[in-house]
Amino acid sequence: MSEVYSNDFLKIMEDKSKSIFTIYFSFVNRILINSLIRTRILQGATSTDDYKEIKFKAHSVKSLIQFKEEKNNAIPINKVVDMVWSLTNQLEYLIKVESCTILGYNPENIIVINDKKFIFVGSEMVLKIEDEMSLISCPFSKNDFYVSPELLKIKELPSYVDYKMCYFSLGCLIMYALLSNDDFYIEYLKHQQIDEIIENLNSHPIKNTKLYWLLSRCLVEDSKKRSIILI
Repeated sequence: MSEVYSNDFLKIMEDKSKSIFTIYFSFVNRILINSLIRTRILQGATSTDDYKEIKFKAHSVKSLIQFKEEKNNAIPINKVVDMVWSLTNQLEYLIKVESCTILGYNPENIIVINDKKFIFVGSEMVLKIEDEMSLISCPFSKNDFYVSPELLKIKELPSYVDYKMCYFSLGCLIMYALLSNDDFYIEYLKHQQIDEIIENLNSHPIKNTKLYWLLSRCLVEDSKKRSIILI
């Protein structure tokens, strides 16, 4: 077994003789693992009974950061569309089946399987939804993940926030994949205005494509008006 990737919350090991990869989670999360197995984003994957590990066959496994570096720091649009398909399917399962949402997306908690499937593995970031709201009880940094405008406004913990905070964060993640850097996010944090993000979106070649309109629906100030439908 050899280590493929690790961060503070997980470790990925490879059995090269069998092309089998194992993800070891620091935070046990049955719901997150089910979002990968039951959606068949990871076909043929199996989990241990305690939901601490998940095994699957693959030709290659890497982090989104590694994948982006391989693509000279700008992921091709067709691969970004693959990423959108995988992550929105996983997120819709979490919301509709498990009544859960995601606090936020970070490139470090996205894993790329066979350069085709993109999975969210941030088990510590999954939150329950109650009456379209989620309880934020743990402190976080603006650099822990892509933070939505409503999270920036939190003055005390615990606080309830609209579960669609994850839509904005996913939009920022997609922008990160499309662009050579995430300066757009740094500027957004500096002024706490989404205009910096929208300017980058409007100047990108994807303008007026389905992907552009998806991002336009994710990256709005009013969380109630956000959606992740690719039409």
